[in-house]
Amino acid sequence: MEIKTFREINHPKAEQIISDLRSVFPEKRLADYDCIFYNDGSQEDFHSRAVRIPSLLGFMIDTGLLRFWHNTAIISSLNGILLHSDGDPRFSYSLLFPIWNTKNTYTEFYTTDAAFSPTTTNNADHDIHYDLYEEGNHQFIDAVELKYPTIVNTDTPHRVVQPNGSPVRVTMSMRLHGDKKDVEQVLAKIFQ
Repeated sequence: MEIKTFREINHPKAEQIISDLRSVFPEKRLADYDCIFYNDGSQEDFHSRAVRIPSLLGFMIDTGLLRFWHNTAIISSLNGILLHSDGDPRFSYSLLFPIWNTKNTYTEFYTTDAAFSPTTTNNADHDIHYDLYEEGNHQFIDAVELKYPTIVNTDTPHRVVQPNGSPVRVTMSMRLHGDKKDVEQVLAKIFQ
């Protein structure tokens, strides 16, 4: 089952997981950043902290996604995120969780014929690959206000839009590495 843009996961423990994420990743520690990152200067990276959250680990086991969960990034944005696709060949899907201030902010998905620039940055010894799209003929497909755990197709060009003056938006992105068809088989079971 290919997901072209996004799909929300209706799970009975979603609210508990989000509450637990807020305890482990306090807003004050993350509000000074406007980027994707894997560590906030602590001794443990975000992935090491996330895998020890019992509600989150149970969710990953229940859904069958645990074997694909390779790393965890926190994405903080103050002014939105430009149109891009995640150019990392190791994954095509991410599982996003809202943590702080996602109300009235949207991840928008597009088709485009615009040229893109492959870009790599590094944070905490993690290379972050993405394709940043230039101005061009971008056609809006869909949008999601992140309220629940949400699977996102990171190959589809997307951007984050948030109102001017809004507080920093913080989400957790769990990269689902592995063969795309294997991941899609598990997703098909989740959404049946």
